[in-house]
Amino acid sequence: MGEDEAGGAAEGAEEQRKLFGARVKELRKTLNMTQTELAELTGLEQMHISQIERGKVSSRHDTMFRLAKALGQELHTMLKP
Repeated sequence: MGEDEAGGAAEGAEEQRKLFGARVKELRKTLNMTQTELAELTGLEQMHISQIERGKVSSRHDTMFRLAKALGQELHTMLKP
């Protein structure tokens, strides 16, 4: 993989993180749920939920699945732009 391709992949991953995080926040707020409540439903720390919503951290597949389930969504719908 060339330097340009690696940079493009990193930018794509960052966009995906931000997209997923924004979707989590949007759905959580639509459900009138706090980050703390979502954390309790998923077994995650509230700080981790905050970092995900801000697109600061990548999430493992199982974490994304738990968030989607707690928000009443199918994971694949949360990953669509």
